[in-house]
Amino acid sequence: MKPITVLVSASGAPGTAALLRALRENGERDVRLVGTDMSERSIGRHLCDAFHLVPAGADPGFADAILDVVEREAADVVLPQSSHDLEGLAAHRDRFPVPVLVSSPETIRRSNDKAESYALLHRLGLRAPEFRRVEGAAGVEAAARELGYPDRAVCFKPVFSSGSRGFRILDPSVDRAHQLLYERPGSVAMRLEEAVELLPERGVDLLVMELAAGGERTIDGIADGERIVLGHPK
Repeated sequence: MKPITVLVSASGAPGTAALLRALRENGERDVRLVGTDMSERSIGRHLCDAFHLVPAGADPGFADAILDVVEREAADVVLPQSSHDLEGLAAHRDRFPVPVLVSSPETIRRSNDKAESYALLHRLGLRAPEFRRVEGAAGVEAAARELGYPDRAVCFKPVFSSGSRGFRILDPSVDRAHQLLYERPGSVAMRLEEAVELLPERGVDLLVMELAAGGERTIDGIADGERIVLGHPK
């Protein structure tokens, strides 16, 4: 099959080293890898055939910088690896002479809004945790009690976040002394009163929801606008 050149943005993002290796060892065709990142210390500098520094994904000049690399390196496709790159690329994907593997700006906005994503699941009749979209400490406290706290644990996180940033489990049975002395730093469990003490009254939209326990299955899918053409469960 014809060799292709893949531009991988945010080539220093977590998990990208495994992705680059998988692209290289695909067993189907030769793949030339071009990495971009905002950091000179990106792992992509060492694992890709070519590497370019570009602005951050939120920078107004980000899309132009990626387009310039596409043209200079004769890339066949753009594969972004950070959620921070998606909106900037989606807004300008029609300017690119090659496929940019991102959804429409509206789809990205709705997907990044966790509360809107859960609301869509409920409208479609799919099983999903009960949730409340709130703001501030008082909102979290009221929602947690509506969802069953303290009889059962609930959780909360920012509506817009990634990488488990801001995720906390509200559990009245938390042993703070045990956490301090025997658990690794960064425990996600805390009592509701601790969260209320720390949270501001205004400013950040938060998602308070039932705590879903059990196994987790993630599926990475690539679609053509109508159907999934490639899906990988993990």
